[in-house]
Amino acid sequence: MIEIPPYEIPAKENETASRKNTELSFPEHNDGTKNTMADFIGANHIWPNYTLTEPDCLNDGAARALELGAATIKTYLVNYYESNYPVGTDWGTEPIASAVELAQTRHYRELFAKDLKTFTFGCYIFDNSYGHPATYWCNQFPEEARKKEYREMYDLTYYLCKTYAGTGKTFIIQNWEGDWASRATHPDYTAADAYAVPEALERMIAWANTRQDAVMAARKDAGCEGVWVYHAIEVNLIQIGIEGRPCVTRDVIPYTYCDFYAYSAYDTQGSEETFAKGLDYLLEHVAANRTGGKSQCFIGEFGWPFGLDDEFESQRLQTAETVLKIAREKHFAHAYWWEMYTDYCLVTEQGECTGVWNLFYKAIHGEDYPG
Repeated sequence: MIEIPPYEIPAKENETASRKNTELSFPEHNDGTKNTMADFIGANHIWPNYTLTEPDCLNDGAARALELGAATIKTYLVNYYESNYPVGTDWGTEPIASAVELAQTRHYRELFAKDLKTFTFGCYIFDNSYGHPATYWCNQFPEEARKKEYREMYDLTYYLCKTYAGTGKTFIIQNWEGDWASRATHPDYTAADAYAVPEALERMIAWANTRQDAVMAARKDAGCEGVWVYHAIEVNLIQIGIEGRPCVTRDVIPYTYCDFYAYSAYDTQGSEETFAKGLDYLLEHVAANRTGGKSQCFIGEFGWPFGLDDEFESQRLQTAETVLKIAREKHFAHAYWWEMYTDYCLVTEQGECTGVWNLFYKAIHGEDYPG
């Protein structure tokens, strides 16, 4: 287990960054033009309701990622950690007050000590007083909230840079499906007539840039030797942008300077044609952002439910093949299947490895899974 070194996170009051990210660079395992299939293929591991190999469900999923041969996994680091990872975990009796405190718990230290190269995780402030931490900025983003966003993302980044220096690991901090989040002012954000109001999109720009500023400042202050910490914004409704409607890709990304941009790809994953067009649309807008086009992209979610019938199994395999093929051709850095366990599982509660598991295993190892 990684031990926490004796240092203090700076009580820094200067929250002004250069707002330039033009010197952005990536290690080979996070560069979509250079990395291996093991670096590229991963799985989301969120809300597992069973374990198979390790006592706690958070680390059980990571153990399965290693068995698959993947070098990356996506989890969550949020204030509803007890419901995200409820099986076999002991979070203690004292409330955890911030993302950096949660990262220092035994379960997350065990996760980050595993032989994986890249850890991507959804992460927000732990303060619910403004509304849900994932979406409150749709209605308000006061200066006090901006300072809290900056402070928590700064502290987490500084901690990761110092604690995991020299390990060669990468940590990517991201949000959840930004297009859904940007519609939080609507009673039903998934409704056909739902849309993001312009003011919410403007506040999202300020929110994303605040988080990016914090990560950049902490990287600089901590030194970041032999470790990489990045920030990403995730989108999930690209097709509406192609059709000319407001969306985060069109109306937010060009005004930001994030290290990565993620795509939760359910709206275009159905065919190679629509998926390729969707990725091209995203790449076009990322190239116009404020890093001078240096940002990279990854697939934050893709997938199909398990176990309903043969038609669903066929669709699962087709979806996996489509995303791997096109995202790899477009040099996306990573692609995270939804999900390791539960409804869209790669591994069932009975321990059965699914067809998509075998497809991923073969893509990584060049042969069928022997289990």
